[in-house]
Amino acid sequence: MLGYDVTIYEAEDKAGGLNTYGIVSFRLPQAISFWEVQQVESLDVKIRTNTRVGVDISVEEIMDQHDIVILAVGMSKVPELGIDGEDLEGVYDAIEFVKATKTKPIDYQLLGKKVVVIGAGNTAIDGATCSVRLGAENVKILYRRTVEEMTAYDFEYDFAKQDGVEFRWLTAPVRIIGDETGKVKAIECVKMVLGEPGEDGRRRPVPLDGSEFLLEVDAVIKAIGQSRYVGLLEAFGLEHRGGVVKIDPETYQTSNQKVFACGDVIFGKGQGEAMVVSAAQQGKDTAYAIHQLSSKPVPETA
Repeated sequence: MLGYDVTIYEAEDKAGGLNTYGIVSFRLPQAISFWEVQQVESLDVKIRTNTRVGVDISVEEIMDQHDIVILAVGMSKVPELGIDGEDLEGVYDAIEFVKATKTKPIDYQLLGKKVVVIGAGNTAIDGATCSVRLGAENVKILYRRTVEEMTAYDFEYDFAKQDGVEFRWLTAPVRIIGDETGKVKAIECVKMVLGEPGEDGRRRPVPLDGSEFLLEVDAVIKAIGQSRYVGLLEAFGLEHRGGVVKIDPETYQTSNQKVFACGDVIFGKGQGEAMVVSAAQQGKDTAYAIHQLSSKPVPETA
């Protein structure tokens, strides 16, 4: 609408990002995301799918071929738990788990099964409620802190409880146990107590000696947050703190004058709610900021 030649580089097979792959279907069907992509394409925006920046096209090529770059890469996969048994069959990354429910035929592997989800953020809630809808007999969320420290939105928490999801507070995984065929059969946990506050202001969970116990489970879903694309940010030469890009809050411009950033890549803890609509609005605000910096008048619209 402002007259620029725009190209989107998309790592996945289909465009749409989180809306297409990362939000459970009963909340946001793919058809809606695909409709939104079509609206973007109708503006003559070029979308290059299956193109991972830094792999299929270099950062140098991106910078050389474009006058301005907007970085809106979101966040990456769930980090490892760092415990034994993570390689067993039946252990899932919550992000990949939700993605599979949106891109593959309905899987009945969880039908009648016992599922444990590690973590208490919105992605953990998605993993738990998806499991319920896939026929799991029992779904538990384990969290090493209390309900007061959980990062999931209140309405998500209420939603999970309505679905019959159980919550085990002050509980952390110690190891995942497999059977003779390499499949998950149990998880060893330990009770926690809250100690002194850490750097983030939250009290640190500390294991309670002698409180270990076993839970029989058929599947474990890891949902302890998401890692960030630190390597990519540094390839662009951007200042960041733990993967959160430093920007000018008025213009979304980064430490590299040619690069702007919006969405999860600039979103840190304690900065409000990381909602899809917020990220979309940031994208629009970034575009207008770029336009204003280019000193072009904004065309009048009816």
